[in-house]
Amino acid sequence: MTDNPISAVAVRAEALRAQGADVITLAAGEPQAASSAAVVEAVVAAVRDPATHHYGTAQGDPALRALVATTVAVDTGLAWSADEVQIALGAKHALFLAVQALTDAGGEVLVAAPGWPGHAEVVTAADGVAVPVATDEEFRLSAEALDRCRGPRTRAVILSSPGNPTGAVHPEARQREIADWAQQHGPWVISDDVY
Repeated sequence: MTDNPISAVAVRAEALRAQGADVITLAAGEPQAASSAAVVEAVVAAVRDPATHHYGTAQGDPALRALVATTVAVDTGLAWSADEVQIALGAKHALFLAVQALTDAGGEVLVAAPGWPGHAEVVTAADGVAVPVATDEEFRLSAEALDRCRGPRTRAVILSSPGNPTGAVHPEARQREIADWAQQHGPWVISDDVY
């Protein structure tokens, strides 16, 4: 894997600051505000609670999975069960798990270009091949562009809306177009909606 260029910019900015330069970097999307006191206290309380001092299931806490399933069902109108929910350690971990589950050595995953470097890197980490797909003038993917890059080893496409770092939003009609394309041709759509 290659170094994440966003991290490289952040490291360079920090080195310049250490030399006394007045640098503003927009490289990493890190909040500058402190975590909410209520959140900090909830974390401290959870760490102190003996109920959390044991190994959990690999799929995640059953009560949390049930809550997520119920929330998703209410939000989408689709029936979900806790058994259909996987709790991850964060967005990057969830993305890696999805790519790892859907591809194999040499399997291709279509990623937006330009797009967040982490999408391509997670595909590489899963022993897959990240295939860059040129976006339109508004930095959005289209079914037509995806189809030009689709091959016999294409397993998935990563769709991020709003996109990072472009901020591009795929309107509902475009998302439906991509979903219809994927249903017709077979690739899974991994929706990265972290923003």
